[in-house]
Amino acid sequence: MLGNVSVRKLITSPTVSGVLIGLLTLVGVIVVETWFPWIDQALRGHNGLITAIWFTVALFAICVYRLWSWRRRNWFAFWAPICTLFLLHVLGVLLYTKFVRPILVWQWSILLVSEVFLIVFLVDWSTKRFRHLGQGRREDKS
Repeated sequence: MLGNVSVRKLITSPTVSGVLIGLLTLVGVIVVETWFPWIDQALRGHNGLITAIWFTVALFAICVYRLWSWRRRNWFAFWAPICTLFLLHVLGVLLYTKFVRPILVWQWSILLVSEVFLIVFLVDWSTKRFRHLGQGRREDKS
């Protein structure tokens, strides 16, 4: 029965993909807790760092996922603002955490909402503005 099902169909199904990601996460947690308990103990003192990593990864993943169709306009104009803003985000979070204090959860919500608006605006603008960059000149067929 499973011999006729292709791997591509399994991976492209959202439900199956979600279950596979969940199972991989569960296996990862069990492996770390069972064989590498020192990792969990070492990270307990760095809750601010772990929170910053989770929120940053979530911001980047959600923005790329939701704006993925805009990549067809121009791939460079899509990736340039996302990667630039991602680097500025990481730098800003690190400097704020180092010189002021770790960012609290309620501050993360304000920061992420404002950054999402900025990312959507800049990616939309750059992919529309530089849509024809690198495609060569089109000749009129009159």
